[in-house]
Amino acid sequence: MGIFDWFKGKKTEQVAAERASTGAPAAFALDDAALVKQVEPLLVQRKFAEIEALLRRTLALEGHALDPRHVAYPVSLNLLSAVMTSQDRPEETVALLREVLALHEKVLGPDEPRTEASLHVLVNVLGKYEKDAEAEAILSRALSQKDDARDGGRPSYRSLLALFGGVLGVGGKVDEAVAVHRRALVLEERAVGPNHPAFWSAAGGLASVLQKQGNPGEAEGLLRRVAALKEATLGERHPDHLKTLFLLEYMLAVQEKHEEAEACARRLLDLQEKTLGERHPETLSTSDRLAHHRMRAGKS
Repeated sequence: MGIFDWFKGKKTEQVAAERASTGAPAAFALDDAALVKQVEPLLVQRKFAEIEALLRRTLALEGHALDPRHVAYPVSLNLLSAVMTSQDRPEETVALLREVLALHEKVLGPDEPRTEASLHVLVNVLGKYEKDAEAEAILSRALSQKDDARDGGRPSYRSLLALFGGVLGVGGKVDEAVAVHRRALVLEERAVGPNHPAFWSAAGGLASVLQKQGNPGEAEGLLRRVAALKEATLGERHPDHLKTLFLLEYMLAVQEKHEEAEACARRLLDLQEKTLGERHPETLSTSDRLAHHRMRAGKS
């Protein structure tokens, strides 16, 4: 979900409930309805110059007359950063998102979910512009002030931990990435249990870096577990279950377990034919891979 989409999806009553539950200052209410209503049609028409002018006027007014904690100030910054991203203006985008994060940290505190959400957005944008070292440094600093035992119950913290594992993996620090993803998986299982999408996502993240580490066998075990959980929870034809079968097939092929990869691909093909149809591109792709596995297994 993009920055604009996140704010567009917010509802005033949601904001009020969040503020009441977190104890956020009343001055920091994200009452964004009026701003989004003005920006949305312009964004659809890709009138970025008009959006930028509108938001800069809003920011100038707020910055001159009001405390930056007031109502739409952080919303304006976020929307403006979304416009910058759409126009591929990386330095300005990153600068705005740094300002949003600093404001959130000052007003709400480092552990408030909206602060951690701002951190998440900044790191994702840094990754988009291949500023991986800066993303790693920002996350490392933020997470050094937190603790699994104290913060592990908060979804926003667990999400940041998984993001950190991903950043480390991209940066080639695979062993460190594996350790962080293991922590995230333990916390997800403890917090939400194994029959939850957050646990499945954490398991997938760990499986990915385990394969990079040269440990596809453990990755295979994780994917088998997740596939079984998704089948039991969602049903065998659910897209998420089919995706995990595909990943399992890949992990088996990496280990040159061709007969097992064949069996996995055959089951996936059967489910895709029933769900997507025989001529769907994904079905045809699985059929081609099945033929490849059969050939590698020495079958005609």
